[in-house]
Amino acid sequence: MLDLADNLRDEILAWYTAELKSYDFRADAQQELFDLGTGTTVEGISELAIMEALSELQIFNEVRKKNMR
Repeated sequence: MLDLADNLRDEILAWYTAELKSYDFRADAQQELFDLGTGTTVEGISELAIMEALSELQIFNEVRKKNMR
């Protein structure tokens, strides 16, 4: 199960990084998920919440690309 969780995290992180970089090449998913206050990675975020946020970001990027044409 831990290997599956690691693989899922890597997949989500890769997708999140790609989406962030699509609107700001300096964006960094690792940095986005890092809590400066505690110096730790943000944990406890549900997979559903991550997928919903990524979906919204992807839709935003698609609409923005269409409007740029």
